[in-house]
Amino acid sequence: MIRRGIRLTLRARILIAVGMIALIALAAAGALVYGVSEASEEIERTAAAHRRVELLGNLSSRINDYALLSLQAVATPEVAESQLAGVRVRVADAFALLDRALRDAVDGAEGDTEKTALATRSITVARMHARFDALDRQVEKLVAERAEGAPDEGRIRVELDTFASAFAPLLGSLIDEERRSALIAQENTEQLRDRLVALAAAFVAGALVLSIFVYVGVARPLIERISAVARAAGAIGGGRFDTRLSVEGRDELTLLMASFNRMAARLA
Repeated sequence: MIRRGIRLTLRARILIAVGMIALIALAAAGALVYGVSEASEEIERTAAAHRRVELLGNLSSRINDYALLSLQAVATPEVAESQLAGVRVRVADAFALLDRALRDAVDGAEGDTEKTALATRSITVARMHARFDALDRQVEKLVAERAEGAPDEGRIRVELDTFASAFAPLLGSLIDEERRSALIAQENTEQLRDRLVALAAAFVAGALVLSIFVYVGVARPLIERISAVARAAGAIGGGRFDTRLSVEGRDELTLLMASFNRMAARLA
């Protein structure tokens, strides 16, 4: 006898189980893509900040070269002005590289806060460049006076000390800010890693729960019913024609079991 009730067909239950598995797989893939994208951006921010620290170090080195050569240019007639001009070009190149790196960082920044912070650093670099240009004009003036036979080493030292007292704090603040940016990006990467680990654990737990659901709701009942059909078929083969199956539900296997009972009834 078939018990009437609202039951999903076997095919529908299998499709639902497969659909849930596919949804979990898609969600896991989406989370992975998102995590990789975010991690790549944070790694790029960290690398960019370290690159700007290197550019600031290069600028500092070029400025030191310029300061030493300007002292020699004023104090020693043998030092050619072309050498000072070469160092001046290298300083200008260092400023240009740093300015370009900051512009690229501003263009790639996502939030207004980050854009403002990077734009402020660009303004600081512009101030540093202006101070160097002012120093360079004074050095050119002193070198010209040296050519006229009146070198004054004391004046160039005063100019360099004045420049250093204003330039060094700006340089130091930029280096500190870039190091903080790199540290923040690194911390964000670590936090993202922790979130991804937790999310992966959640997906694993969800997959286990779904596996249990599929086994309990689909696989085990199906196996039990198929085993019952196999036992009943064996009993019929042994001559027990009064064997009947308990028929429940409305799925495809239910119809098969009902047909089996009708066949057994005809044989009896």
